Amino acid sequence: MESEKKLLSAIERVEKLKIVRVYEHKSVLFFYHFIIGMAQGLGAAVGATLVLTTFIFLLSQFQWVPVIGEFIAQVLSYLSSTQNFRQY
Repeated sequence: MESEKKLLSAIERVEKLKIVRVYEHKSVLFFYHFIIGMAQGLGAAVGATLVLTTFIFLLSQFQWVPVIGEFIAQVLSYLSSTQNFRQY
């Protein structure tokens, strides 16, 4: 009998938790998942931008290397030419 009371009180405490209430309502659950997806997408975009910017910066420092330097010079000239032709 005592173990049943403990079990019932534990179930009541779990039912009061916010996460359980969220999973009971589909619209709230959809909203939370939507916000989480937006945050992950934004984080991935910012992270990729930072990594690529750092990578391009590091590559631009290797222009003195004969083989890599020519390739990097071509990439940098291509990037600068595309920036000149942007139309907003």
